[in-house]
This record gives sequence, structure tokens and C-alpha cells, in this order.
Amino acid sequence: MNQSENFEALISETEHVLKKRLAPQGTSNTYRTYRLHCVSFIRWVAENYGCDTLTAARSHVAPWLQSRTKLSKNTRMVDASALAKLYDEDRRCFLLDSPYIQSPSPSMLRIFCMSTGLVGHELPHLKKNCLVRFNHQYFIRLEMPGELRMVPVIDNREAVTRIIAGCSSEPLWTVLPDCFDYEAPRDHYIMRLYQKLARPVHSLAESERYRLHSAERVLDKRALFKVAQSTGIYDYQALAQKIDRLTDSNKTKS
Repeated sequence: MNQSENFEALISETEHVLKKRLAPQGTSNTYRTYRLHCVSFIRWVAENYGCDTLTAARSHVAPWLQSRTKLSKNTRMVDASALAKLYDEDRRCFLLDSPYIQSPSPSMLRIFCMSTGLVGHELPHLKKNCLVRFNHQYFIRLEMPGELRMVPVIDNREAVTRIIAGCSSEPLWTVLPDCFDYEAPRDHYIMRLYQKLARPVHSLAESERYRLHSAERVLDKRALFKVAQSTGIYDYQALAQKIDRLTDSNKTKS
């Protein structure tokens, strides 16, 4: 979609959410005021980041609020109230001078994302109780609008446990570092998770094999589908090509 289409998609979703959440107790004036502030945010997001959903836009709230710090305190308070209603979160999460602001360092975020594969628009949905244990395996419970995933924690379980235990806010982080590269940590996670799940190709029945373009390039279909479930990447062909490419890159480095 182009910029105009992104904005139209965002404004439609914004109006639907605000009408739903303000209908029981809000007034028409409150709706108009909150809509005005939310539209300022989504227009900025559409122009600068090309987002077309509120979920994707959530990780860009902090830099937008930062860009408005020269405005009056009253305006910024309404910004916070409007966004809190839009995202159904505590208003304190949207106040830059709030003691509830909590942000991970880039190094901490890199470790966390390499161990979970989570990316920017997913992290703001993590709660204090998101780490769960089942059958001797640790998972991150990621609950977003219309989606619930149990994400396996790989490699740095102790570090992830310490990171979550050290967070005092709800959600875990209210501000994320600007310009953080999520792609490399996610690629690392995808490759490591597939390696842990994949069975030897020679032991697979034909129905258990996922064939790429070349008949010689074969992946474990069950492992591929489990990686898709863990990452939310359901374009199996694109995911298989990524794993194949990462495998080649890993062989080249070694």
C-alpha cells in the first residue's frame, strides 16, 4: 500500500477502536479530542514508517512522543490519555517523564531477541508474567489482538529470566531503543530453532520433506511448521528460503 492507503487503513482502525472504547462512558467531545490526537500520531507513523495497522505502529509511539516534548504539558497529557485509550494500556506508559518508563539497553534487547525471535511491534505486548514453563521448556506468552503465541526460549534462558525479573513496569518495556536492528537477532533465532527441531533428512519419509526449488534442497516439514508457529511467519515458502539461505551463510562462515 502507498502512504495514503496506509493512513486510510490506520484511521479506519483508530476510529473503530475509539468508538468501541469510548461508547459506554465517553462523550462526543472526548471522542473528537482523542481522535484528533490519535490522528496526529497515525499520520506521522504512516508518513515516516509506512505502518498500516495499530499493532505495527505501537513500537513507534516513543519517538513520536519525543518529537512533541516542546508542546505544552497539557497537550502531552492528552496525547497520553488518547494513546492509552487507543492501545488499552495504562496512561503512565505514554508519559515520557513518568517514573514508569522502562527501556532495555541495545545489548539487553539483542540477547532477548536472539533468544525469542520477537521484534519491535511484538515487544510492547509482553507482560510481567509472560515467561511460562511447560514440560521442562520455557516459553514467552505473546498475546496480541487476534493472536496468541507460545514462543520457545532458546539458548540464553537464564539471561531472559533475569531480564524479565528485572523489569518493574507493565508492559515489560514502555520505550524501545531507536533504530534497533531486529532482523539479525530474528534470523539467528530462526536458524537456531530450526536446527534444534530438524531431524536428519535421510530419516524423513517423502511426506515429511519440504522441497525447495531444487530437488536436492530439502527441509524437515514438521520443524519448518513449528518455526512458523513460533515466529508468526506463515509464508512457508519465504520462511523455507530464509532458513536455506541462513544455512548456506552459516556453512560459508564455518
